[in-house]
Amino acid sequence: MNLKNWSSLPEAVPPSSVNALPRNTEYKALPEPNPDIHYGYAESHIGRKGSLIMDVMDNDRLEDYSRPSPSNCWPFLVARLKSRSNLGSLWHAENQNATAGALCVTAVEHLLSLARTQLEERRITDSIAFSCTANSRVAQIWVHWREDGRDGCGASDDGDPAWFSSGELKLYDLHDRQHIMDLQKSLANIVAWGISERLPLTREALNSLAARALPIWLEEDREQRDGLSSLI
Repeated sequence: MNLKNWSSLPEAVPPSSVNALPRNTEYKALPEPNPDIHYGYAESHIGRKGSLIMDVMDNDRLEDYSRPSPSNCWPFLVARLKSRSNLGSLWHAENQNATAGALCVTAVEHLLSLARTQLEERRITDSIAFSCTANSRVAQIWVHWREDGRDGCGASDDGDPAWFSSGELKLYDLHDRQHIMDLQKSLANIVAWGISERLPLTREALNSLAARALPIWLEEDREQRDGLSSLI
């Protein structure tokens, strides 16, 4: 995929809330995510307006961090650029992207946990996300994931904090022409993966919820509204 095709993917303001992530009071909190670039799916990539899938996406049971803006759903790639002249550091960018990457992972985990049956096995690769940090000298690509057996929404069954991990895939020297070309190819491959593999998985989960869970949700919401109206 040529990088010029990135224009077909929406860029949006990312979720800035860290409420979806676990906390440990013994450590200083990570900075709230504020990537310079944030890629996910437009609603038109997901389903047609007025379809049952759109009804699922509009339901309150899908958390707001799943759709950080009307033009961006289930982001899978974030990038943070730093300027040394403004005292920006890659360490700071890595920490910012660690939070943003964990939120991207959590958004997919939440969707799949709603759609997954008890007999279906969770795969770590189903919810991975990627990030890129860069300054004028180097760029890095990172992968973010949640360890198996943990609850991405806050805690495991035994009460332990959720376990998010990240790892550097490669470091690129931006003064080397071949490294720049390799970086472009790697980013293009991530976008292509987001379209060819992650998007079908997202649609499959939404279709499953539309067929299996949406009627139950709508009935529960109706009963709740009726209960509230009876109190007025």
